[in-house]
Amino acid sequence: CDNAGENYKLKEACIDAEFNIQFEFTAPNSPQYNGKVERAFATAYNKIRATLNHAGLTTETKKKMWCECASTVIKIENILLKNRGDKSPYEMMFGRMPNYVDDLRTFGEIAIIKDNGSKLKSKLSNRGIEAMFVGYSENHTKNVYRFMNLKTNRIMTSRDVTWIHLLYKDYMKERYGD
Repeated sequence: CDNAGENYKLKEACIDAEFNIQFEFTAPNSPQYNGKVERAFATAYNKIRATLNHAGLTTETKKKMWCECASTVIKIENILLKNRGDKSPYEMMFGRMPNYVDDLRTFGEIAIIKDNGSKLKSKLSNRGIEAMFVGYSENHTKNVYRFMNLKTNRIMTSRDVTWIHLLYKDYMKERYGD
């Protein structure tokens, strides 16, 4: 790691969580010693940009979804990349695969999620919310996803999902034309 303050905090958090991770810090002002990590950052940024572009998000939506996309890309990378032998980084860290591994979805995929909000609805009002898949929910049971509500742009979690099998860009074309 470089000598950035967040890396020392990360080291403390790993010690507190009793992860057996050895930290080595580079000399101050020497990024050339951190080439492997810098290359990994560049690769991660490329994957994030590609994922946002594939979903067909507008520039403004890309800015809003950057963090959600980064989280999703890194989670998938940590379960798919194999380091030593046949174990992923996630397996090596936690001794098991995460709950979402069997239910991977495409970032930007559109779904209708059950609206559990207002109980004072008319019999004919919609019972679902159009939403875009943006990731996997932490600390939840299997099949709990994170979505962006397409009307309010708020992030929500749900497992009551009907997948539309359209990406955001295709949904927008269908809904609003070119």
